[in-house]
Order: sequence, then C-alpha cells, then structure tokens
Amino acid sequence: MLRLRRNDVPPLVGAVAAASALAFGSGQGLLEALFLSILFLPLVIGVLSAVRSGRRALRERARASVVRGTAGATAAAVAVAVADERRRMALDIESIVRVAVQRIATLADATAHASGIASPTAGEEREQLRRLSAIQAEGRAATGELRRLLGLLRAMPDEPLAQMPVDSTEDNALRAPRPVPSRGDIVLAGLAVATVVVDALALGPTGVRVGVVQVLVTALAASGVLVWRINPGLGSGLVALFAIVGMVLDQPLVSGLWMVLTPTLLLWAAIARPVRDRTTVAGPVAMLAAVLTSQWLFSRENTPITVVILAVAGLTGAAFAVGDRSATRARKETAQHDLRLSRAAARAVAESRRAAARELHDSISGSVGVMVTQAGAAELLWDKDSRRAQEALDVIRCTAAAALSDLDVLGNGLADSSNEPEDSAARGLGDLPLLLERMRRGGLDVTTEVRAEPGDVSAEAGLTAYRVVQEGLANAMRHASGATVHVTVVARDGELRVIVTDDGPGARGARHGGYGLTGLGERVHRLGGTFSAGEGAEGRGFRLVAVLPLDPAIMRAPTRERVIR
Repeated sequence: MLRLRRNDVPPLVGAVAAASALAFGSGQGLLEALFLSILFLPLVIGVLSAVRSGRRALRERARASVVRGTAGATAAAVAVAVADERRRMALDIESIVRVAVQRIATLADATAHASGIASPTAGEEREQLRRLSAIQAEGRAATGELRRLLGLLRAMPDEPLAQMPVDSTEDNALRAPRPVPSRGDIVLAGLAVATVVVDALALGPTGVRVGVVQVLVTALAASGVLVWRINPGLGSGLVALFAIVGMVLDQPLVSGLWMVLTPTLLLWAAIARPVRDRTTVAGPVAMLAAVLTSQWLFSRENTPITVVILAVAGLTGAAFAVGDRSATRARKETAQHDLRLSRAAARAVAESRRAAARELHDSISGSVGVMVTQAGAAELLWDKDSRRAQEALDVIRCTAAAALSDLDVLGNGLADSSNEPEDSAARGLGDLPLLLERMRRGGLDVTTEVRAEPGDVSAEAGLTAYRVVQEGLANAMRHASGATVHVTVVARDGELRVIVTDDGPGARGARHGGYGLTGLGERVHRLGGTFSAGEGAEGRGFRLVAVLPLDPAIMRAPTRERVIR
C-alpha cells in the first residue's frame, strides 16, 4: 500500500533535491522547481512501494522454502505435542485413578488382616463392615471419576475447531477495501480539486484563458481519486467520462498537478489491486484513452510528460502486484503447512487419548466394578458364610493388585511416546487362566474352550483377545448375576476368534452402553478385524464376538467396524 515510513524520508528528500537541482540547473525558476518536486514525489513513492512489495515477497518465499525443507519438523512437533499430552494424562491417572485403587487395596488388606482374628469383638466386626462399605463407596466414587476422565479423553476433536488464517497482510488496505472513503481519501480529493483551481489561476498571467465550466469539469474529474481505495475502476471511469464531456463541450481538462494525483493513483491502484473485474479493467483503459486524447488535441506539449507519469504509475503498480501476489502465495504455503501441522498434531493427540481411554477403561473400570460387586457380596455374607465372604475379599485384593499392575504398565506406556499406551500392555493369552480363576473365585460360573497358544498370535492380538474376554466377564458379573458364561478362544484358518456368551437376562442398556464396547470395537478395528456385540442365541443372554487376522500383513488394515446395538 502507498504509505510513507520513516526510512522513506531520505529517498524522498533526495528526489526533491534532484528535482530542484534539475530545475535550477536548466535555468528554471522556483515555481518550476516546485512543480518538478511535486511531480517526482508520487513517482518515488510508487517505486518505493514496489520495492517494499518485492522485499516482502522475497522474505515470504525464503520462509516458505525453509518450511518446505523441514519436513521432519512436522513429525517432531507432533511427537512433542503427543509427549506433552501423555504427561498430562499420566498425572491425571496418577492423581485420580491410582489413589482410589490404592485406597481400596489398603482397605481390603486391612479387612483381610482383621478377619484372621479368632474372636473379634463387636466393635471389630462393625469396623470390618465399615471397611467393606468404604470399599464400595471408594469404588463408586472412582467409577464416577473414571467416567468423567474417559469422557474428557474421548472429547478431544480430531482436528482444530477453527482453521488458521491462510492469508495475512502487511498494511495492504487494498486487500480489505473500505466501504466508504476514509478521511485521508477525502483530504486527497480536496487537494486534487485545489490543485485544479491553483493551476487554472496560474495559467491566467500566461495568457491562457480558463473558463468556469472547464475548471468545474476538471475538478469533477480530479475528485475521482476519492474512491481509489474502494473502486479504482469506478474512479477511472469518472475521469474518462468528464474528459469526454470536456472534449464534447470544447472545455478540455486543465493540465496540471492534479494529473499526478488522480489518474496516476487510480491507474496504480487498479493494476495493484488483487481483485479483477470488468470495471477494474475497463475504467483505466477508458481513462487512458480519454485523457491522452484530450491532451493530444488540446495540450499536445504536455502529452509526453503525461505518458511518462502514467507509464511509471502502471509499471510500479504492476511491480507491486507481482511482489504482493508472490508474497501471498508464499504466506498461504506457510500457513497451510502450519495448518497441516496443527491437524496432524491434533489427530495424533486425539488417537493417543483414545488409546489411553481404551486401556484405562478395559484395565481399570472393569476391575473397579468387580471390586465393588465383591465388596457388596462380602458385606452380605459376612455374618452368614464367612468362607465365601473371605473368598470375595481375596478377589478384591487380587483384582486391586492386578489393577495397580495395569496402571504401572499404562504409566510406562504413556511415558514411551514411541508407542501407543496399549502397545506396551503386558496382558495376553497367557494371562487368561489367572483372569478366569479370579472371576470364578468371585462366584462367576465360567466354562472355556481355548485352542490358541500365546505363541500363535501377536502381542496386539493377544492383548485385544484378553480385553474382550475381560469385558465380557466383567459385564456378566455386574449385570448377569448367577448366569453361566462361556468363553471361546480359537485360532484357525488364519483368524483368532474370541466369543464370550452368557445366558443372563439379555442385552439391557447397561450391557452395551458407555465406553467399553466402543473401545473394544476400536481395538479390533485397529487390527483389521471385525467386532459385534448383542443378544445371544434365540434372544437370550449377551454375546461378544471378535475376529482378528493372524497374518501380520493384515494387521492394522482397517475394515468396517460392526457393532450390533
């Protein structure tokens, strides 16, 4: 944009000095020196604007070149974002989940230790029951905090909600035209009209007669500079119109300093303007034709200087436009790279949060639910069947220890940003016997058909199979008390098929809502398998089915996730 800056002062002063020296050197007077100075100033300003535009383009292109040459920075920035997010998740899990599980484990240990007393007093019995109630309260509170934390982890959007600005400008008002002329435009138009009057008065002593109509027509043409920011094509058309009116009325435009302001500025703006339409093109063409024709017919001696002024304005406007467009393209390229970087980081962070949510839910939520259920059972059986109450208490202790171990593994997985949290999990097919035994000790009737060895499947497939079985057993214990659960884990024909069915009351809302089945579907889908959950045979019970490919080449190949609600 044509705007003076502090570092523009020296070249402008030099232009005035050069014009004065040229005038005085050729024997001209003070008025001629002033005229040349005023003539030189706009031209120098136009050249400075073109130079600034070119420099800006070079800076932006250099910046874009640096961005193109640092492709690895994207991966590094994404890794930093993921690592930071994992540290925050680890702190949340440590402060919210581990503390609750540790309290439950401490209460269970204290209860188990006190239960070994041969002849407990009534107060000790009440304290035991209070601890069992406290375990249930801690478990329910932990479940609520877990659901809140899981909701936050899964609420992360895949991409930024707002796109980054693709284009930034550097004081270029032409990119955002004003709806109305500014104060500066009004002052500029007033100055152009004033120069018309001054030029007309200056011609009087030379013997050139200038009529009122001629001054009025020229003043109206000069006032076209008022809209040079808003619509230079329209302003140029007005100058052409009044130039034609003047020629028709034999009242040609007065030659003078206003030519330096209005036609040159309108032509410069029309060429430098990034928007192209019919008015922007037709207006300047008409103005050039009308003004030069008027000069040739009525003031031929001024035609060369007019051509020079308009040519310089056109050339500097074109140079400004080239530099500005080059800078804009470079800025867009840089901004698009930044946008891609932000989106990649957001997607990576979101996937990391989802992976942590899956592992947190599958390894901890089910365990907390089992502990709450067993604490309630122990409380009911405390005075009736001490042996079964003690078994339920042992299940709580074992489940709490397993949950704390899983939290350690999850914490280590979050600390290692090179893998997903679940990739570091230590569970697999080899852990199924302990899981089944723990559930049986908790009162769940489980039958199994396992025809797969840990060495037959990958670690990821083994972990996913373990989590499917764990979720099915935990759901049956919570929602299908007294039901029989059958677990099938079979590896054949290049597939690992995992099926968990029970003969409980069926697929109630609590059985297939929440985060559990969503996370399982994501796990299976991530490995290229299929997953379904819904009613069992003949509409009875509940059934989970996961089919995972055993071929490593198929692993992680996405397939359409299928979850039966």
